[in-house]
Amino acid sequence: MSANEPPSSLVDRDGLRFDLFVYPEAPTRPWRADLFDASGGWRSFATPLELIRHLAHLGMTPMSRGGLR
Repeated sequence: MSANEPPSSLVDRDGLRFDLFVYPEAPTRPWRADLFDASGGWRSFATPLELIRHLAHLGMTPMSRGGLR
């Protein structure tokens, strides 16, 4: 590691890689965010709360089928 490198790598350790674009509210348009994942998937969010909920669930493991119904 060189003296200019950060102490931890910028590679995501969970394998989650995405690009997030946030468009603040303006007089001519409402707030919006677009999320593009590494596999080419895309999602758009109309509110910050929608985006936060989605981001909070990205790192969670899927529940087994034997869970609550």
